[in-house]
Amino acid sequence: MASRLLGLLLVSLCAPWSAVLAAEPVTAVGHYALDIHLDPSAGRFTGSVSITFTRAAGDTAPLAVDMAAALKAESVVLDDQPVSFDHQGDILTVQWPAGDAGKSSHGLSIRYSGLPDRQGLRFTSDQGGRYVVNFGMPYTAKHWWPDFDDPALKARSADIRISLPKGLTAVSNGELAEVKDLPDGQHQYHWVESYPIYPDVLSIAAADYTRLDSSYTDAAGQAVPIRYYVLKQDAALAQKEFAFVPDVLKVYERLFGPYPFAKEKYGIAEVPFPSFREHQTIPSLGRGLMTGTSPVWDLGTVQNVIAHDMAHQWFGNSLTPASWSDVWLNEGFATYAVALWHEQSGGATAYRDFMRFLDSRDFSGSVYIKDAQDVDDEFTSTTFNKGAWVLHMLRHVMGDPAFFAALHAYATGNAYGQVDTARWMAAYERQYGKPLDWFFEEWVYGTGQPAFKSSWSQAGGKLELKISQTQSGQVFTLPLDVEVDTDNGQTRQTVWLRHKEESVVLPVDGRVKAVVLDPDGWVLKD
Repeated sequence: MASRLLGLLLVSLCAPWSAVLAAEPVTAVGHYALDIHLDPSAGRFTGSVSITFTRAAGDTAPLAVDMAAALKAESVVLDDQPVSFDHQGDILTVQWPAGDAGKSSHGLSIRYSGLPDRQGLRFTSDQGGRYVVNFGMPYTAKHWWPDFDDPALKARSADIRISLPKGLTAVSNGELAEVKDLPDGQHQYHWVESYPIYPDVLSIAAADYTRLDSSYTDAAGQAVPIRYYVLKQDAALAQKEFAFVPDVLKVYERLFGPYPFAKEKYGIAEVPFPSFREHQTIPSLGRGLMTGTSPVWDLGTVQNVIAHDMAHQWFGNSLTPASWSDVWLNEGFATYAVALWHEQSGGATAYRDFMRFLDSRDFSGSVYIKDAQDVDDEFTSTTFNKGAWVLHMLRHVMGDPAFFAALHAYATGNAYGQVDTARWMAAYERQYGKPLDWFFEEWVYGTGQPAFKSSWSQAGGKLELKISQTQSGQVFTLPLDVEVDTDNGQTRQTVWLRHKEESVVLPVDGRVKAVVLDPDGWVLKD
């Protein structure tokens, strides 16, 4: 397993987003109803989508819908009236009907057809049979269904109906409401997502699946369904690989609050390419990532991937960033959640080992992405691994009681809503009781990391320690643990660095033999 499996998705599967969105007049999305017909033999699909939405009353400007050039719009109906439209690039421009009465609530229906592509639906086959799956990344939903592809326009609910040949099972978000027989050897799966959802985490996966059932009982005594959809030949392997899942759910519930989609399911769908994605209630996991042989504590093992995407059910699906500039609130938090799982299961040593594993030392740019328009800029080790290190270091600044109280309050207080870095900072400042803007300016909005040079001398019971920050660029403010080893034992003290050069005097007992800075690795440093 590649050493950076957790830190970076296989973003090469998705080409960079290049279309510039038109000004978006929609203010909120109420519901998506997607009805898609899959034809694996012909390698094509047709569909319709109905969207309820609001915009300012009386606004009759053309409506911009995200729809990839590879899709073809057959008809468009707005508020029960057929309307004209123009499809250029990845934008479907819908003309507003005459005689608008000034209402703010509207309904839009689009019938369309399309061919598979690497950013939308994939029609593939291998020794496991036929598959039709999507791989939801930012800006890719429009490649297989028309939508308002903006995390700020999070729909309150969704219905997903998938028609396909019998012999294939169709899996999607939420709960399975019905499987209905259709003519000509077809059947339809109707999935209902009753929680808020944004387009990129809406998912379909179709294959000759075997369903494996499990559950865990949450703190309120509710049995949460766990559903695994895997190929028959991989069922035994999956049973072994997924045995740890209920334990991770319990850890996350204790840290972040109740599993957000407990009334529906937590699921995993096996897909035919070697990657993974955190679709709401049903993450995708690629064939070949399950091995059944790697120990849980192997830092490159697939268990870390599963734990990462599970954490996204809180951070990304329940709490959704208002814009992709704050994508680190998804990826950094989900990566750090894996470290916390290791700590809960394997203790402080396992936690520190995992944080060292995340220190890939290739952190360019800032964690916050000022101008986010491209997955190549958004899905980097800075977003994933440095984002996790930001939380790790903030924990040291605040102390465990305040840090974990803030984490729980942030996750539960913003459930099913939208977040940004400022909201996250406010949640932590409330628990800390002091400003944290200095920390955010350096570690979230700033770049770089400190490098230290130190020297020391002893005079009786006093140790004079000089610490220099030798990096170019900004000077960091931070607490730094100092371990002093004397002939009478070891002691730990914490000093605060605020300047490029610091001199501190520490009391010591005995002759000093060694001084170690940051012995437990709380600071991201060179």
